[in-house]
Order: sequence, then C-alpha cells, then structure tokens
Amino acid sequence: MGAMRAGIPRPSGKTAGLAVIAAGAVLAVALVALAGGGGSRAEQATGPGLIAYVSTVDGNFEVYTMAPDGTGRRRLTNDPAEDRFPAWSPDGSKIAFASDRAGDFDVWVMGRDGSGLRELTFGRSRDTDPTWSPDGRQIAFRSDREGDNAIYVVDIETLATRRVTPPGLDVLQTNVDWSPDGSRLVFAAAPDDDQAIYSVRLDGTGLRRITGSERRQGLLDPAWSPDGKRIAYTALRDGDFEVYTVAASGEGHQRLTDRPGPDTSPAWSPDCSHIAFISDRDGPRDLYVMTADGAEVGRLTVDEGALEPSWSRR
Repeated sequence: MGAMRAGIPRPSGKTAGLAVIAAGAVLAVALVALAGGGGSRAEQATGPGLIAYVSTVDGNFEVYTMAPDGTGRRRLTNDPAEDRFPAWSPDGSKIAFASDRAGDFDVWVMGRDGSGLRELTFGRSRDTDPTWSPDGRQIAFRSDREGDNAIYVVDIETLATRRVTPPGLDVLQTNVDWSPDGSRLVFAAAPDDDQAIYSVRLDGTGLRRITGSERRQGLLDPAWSPDGKRIAYTALRDGDFEVYTVAASGEGHQRLTDRPGPDTSPAWSPDCSHIAFISDRDGPRDLYVMTADGAEVGRLTVDEGALEPSWSRR
C-alpha cells in the first residue's frame, strides 16, 4: 500500500490456480505467528465478529469476509468494477463500501452475505471511505463533490446529505471513522500540505488535531477503538509506514509495528484486544492480526493483495 490508497494501481491479475489455493486449504494454516512461535495470542484471535477486507487475488478489487482466526473466507462482491473500503454496520448485518460500478465512485450498502445491494450516493464525484454512525442511521464518507476533499454524512433512509468539514482541510482518501459515542468523526487531512489526524463534531465545529502536524509524514488510516479510549493510525516517520496508537485526547503515542516495508490500515477487534492490519512483510500485501500492544502477530491471508480491513462488532 502506498502513501494514500487512491494511488493503488489496478492489479494485473492472478491465475485461477492461485485463487483456488488462497480460497482453500492454505487458509487453514495461513495464521502463522511471526513472533513467539505457535499458539500465540495473535493466533487465538477467535472472538466475536468477522473481518471484511478487499482482495485482488482474482485480478480485481472485491470485498471478502473471514473469521478472525483466518477461517470461513467468503467472497461478497463479483463485479468488473472496483469494490473498495468495506465498513460494517454497528449490528453486523450490513456492509457499506465504495464502488465505481455505476461509473463514478459512490457509496453502496449490501447485506453481510453480499445480497440486497443499494446505492446511497450519486453524481459525478468520488465518494469513498464510508463509516457508519453508532446508531446505524447515517454513513459518513469522503467526497470531492464540491471541488475540494471533505467529509459528508448521508441519511440511510432519506438519502439527505450534508457537509461536515469546513473548506480548506483537504481530507485525505484514507479511513474516516466515527467515535463510539457518535459525537465526533476522526480523519486525516493535509491543509497546506501538513498532514495530521483530526477529529470534528458532526456540525463541523470543534475541530481538534490529534497528532502533530507533520509535513509529508504520511499520517493516515485513523481508527477509533470501540471503547473510545484510543485511536490507531498509520504514520511514515522513519522511512516506513508503521501502525501507532494514541489516546483520543492526543497524548501517549505508542508504536506497534517496527519493520522494513509498510504496515497500514489498522482495524480494532470488538473487545479492543487485537488489531487487524495490512502488511507486505512476507511478500504481497496480506491481512494480519496483532495483539493491541503489538507484541504478537499472526497472518490471515496468503498472497491475496489484501487492503482496507474492517472488523465487525458482532
């Protein structure tokens, strides 16, 4: 994964044999501990919820789900277009995602089994990075519909849409996430080319910087922990993208990964004990899970070109 997800090229394709391998027996042993040997806490991430993610194993961007222990892999979308940025509804019954299947990138919703497709946004704009409100009634997303990059909120039932962030922030195409209490949104932005993680109230007031302003430091992928205490994010600070966490107040930064190559796109488990993320540490981009302190890591997919995980709460 590059500095921004918008820059990921369309894959050149994989053989049918690779798709069969990735879907079959390999997944039974794919959760390989990278620290501490077999039987690690990372390998035992078998709690509630499913992980939705994007895979390019078949040569196209499609949405899949699997259990946190790497079993039960299931493909949900099958379209020549790109299906990206999956996000679970609070009750785990639906997944929002962005797709250009209608021409431009719009926000769509489907059931957890891939059924019941419904388009929520329309028009000649790039609408990406959906995230559900805690009550399941609204979805926030990033869009360039007014000529700049901003966050909007759409009502699930009425489709009424309103802008949240003020002009001039330049919200990056990376994860947008809702606070567990529903009062704020967290996102990455680069006003004047200085990247930082911010949060804002739903009426656009109370803009708060969570991280320091770091020019060209690749601050991306903010994800609020389900207990509301910490925010995970990706930063390019020492030559590589690594996963960090910080208190929601902006204090107490903790680095969780430290290795050559990018570790990106953190997603919290429902009980905050684990974090799913994307890494190329063993070759192509794949989905991994680590304990929330970063001490133990396990691998979930093998050679899938994985992207953009989202962990359901149920």
